[in-house]
Amino acid sequence: MSVTIVSGLYGGRRLDCPPGKAVRPMTARVKGAVFNILGASVEGTRVLDLYAGSGGFGIEALSRGADDCVFVEREEAHAKVLRANLVKLGIQARVFESPNEKAFQRLAGESFDLVLMDPPFAEHPRALPLEVTADLQGLAASGIWKGTLVLEHRRGKPEYPAGLVPYDLRDYGGASVAFFRAP
Repeated sequence: MSVTIVSGLYGGRRLDCPPGKAVRPMTARVKGAVFNILGASVEGTRVLDLYAGSGGFGIEALSRGADDCVFVEREEAHAKVLRANLVKLGIQARVFESPNEKAFQRLAGESFDLVLMDPPFAEHPRALPLEVTADLQGLAASGIWKGTLVLEHRRGKPEYPAGLVPYDLRDYGGASVAFFRAP
């Protein structure tokens, strides 16, 4: 399986995808729609890609003019594929192979204009996985998120953590994409 960069500097390039059923890369249609909504606001940003997988979401941001992206992926096999994709494209970027909460601690004092989250989907459409809820709360409390957060989840409107209300919510097939502003 591979992931395609939709547009920009790396547009049309294919990325390898980690094997297995646990990986569900964002479709090109959804990714294209997200970046069309974000528009030129991506240019010059610092990006944090959580649940990075192959790196396709963060690399798309770099392709569209983001200055920097930090990738966080806790699965060793996925991080290995991510690093290989970065090398293939000649991209210099930091990759943290750790749970998100540890990455938040290591990134203390930094700030990110755009946070991208494409975690595994919950089984129930009205709930986010507990890990994702904890990550959203930890991210908000960390102070590193300063701009927009984009979260893809199973289609529907789950209960988001207290204080996090999307300013935009779009549905694409079996997925929804929620856009939040930093608290």
